[in-house]
Amino acid sequence: MKMEWEEFAGGPNEPTNARIHVTLNKKNNLLINKKAFEVLGSPAAVKLLYERRMQTIGVRAAAPGEEKAFPLKRHPRGSHHLISARPFCRYYKINLPEPIKFTEPLIDNGILMLSLHKVEAISR
Repeated sequence: MKMEWEEFAGGPNEPTNARIHVTLNKKNNLLINKKAFEVLGSPAAVKLLYERRMQTIGVRAAAPGEEKAFPLKRHPRGSHHLISARPFCRYYKINLPEPIKFTEPLIDNGILMLSLHKVEAISR
């Protein structure tokens, strides 16, 4: 029988410490890894932004005392940081049936951009 091989179009995964990794859970907590935290400038707080037309969340560094800034909390397990985004998600009607990871997080002009169209469900 003649084999019809197909070459895999992807490649190996990047190490997690070399890529930006962001998730959003059902409790509306954004979790960002150490790389994302560093790319944002290791801030103590962030401002949350939303682009309605593109359904994209923006995260921008902010001063801790800045009005409407969300504090970044170090996650008790691991090197992730947590942003409690419940009021933001409620306001923009971001309701998740399950936790997601953003598959193509981008940084542009100091804003971490997270498209709600480019996500994968996370299963434990």
